[in-house]
Amino acid sequence: MAALDRSRPQPAPGGQFKVDMSLITCKQYLNSDRQEIIAYWMSGYFRASISQPVFDFDKFAKNKGAVDKYCKKRGGETLMSAIQNGARF
Repeated sequence: MAALDRSRPQPAPGGQFKVDMSLITCKQYLNSDRQEIIAYWMSGYFRASISQPVFDFDKFAKNKGAVDKYCKKRGGETLMSAIQNGARF
């Protein structure tokens, strides 16, 4: 439960919010009204980790669909883990 609490937006100075993206679960992602923003951020994060600066919209859409499908079966898993297991970079 502590991980869930930390994954929610946390107030920061100046009215900003902080989210520990590594703690977001599949269930939280699927139920989020910011699903697209999270998906784009995660895509950029993983692409940067493999030094891949090109954004392929078709590949993104396919990967998002694969991750969404993966997450529907594994709600308690972290989204980062789901991406590592369900997406193809």
